[in-house]
Amino acid sequence: MGLWLKCPHCQTANPLDFKSCETCNASLEKLPAAKRVYILAKAPPPAPQEASPKAAAEKASTEGAAAESPPKRAKGAKSRKKKQ
Repeated sequence: MGLWLKCPHCQTANPLDFKSCETCNASLEKLPAAKRVYILAKAPPPAPQEASPKAAAEKASTEGAAAESPPKRAKGAKSRKKKQ
C-alpha cells in the first residue's frame, strides 16, 4: 500500500516525497490544503488520458461559438419606447 499525492494540474499520482510532478513538473511543495488530494493504493493510479486532438478541437469550437452568440430574449419581452 502506498499514499500518493495527486497533481492539481495534470491529475497524475506522485509519491509523497516528490517536490514536483513527474509528468508536468508543477510544484507540489506548497500546495494549500484545499488543493491536496491523496490517493491510497498499492500502485499509483494511471494518469488520465488526454482527449484526442479532434475531440479537443470540437469542444473548443462549440465553446467559442456559445460565448460569441448574444443572449436570446424571452418571448413576450419586447422593449417598448415611452411616448413623450
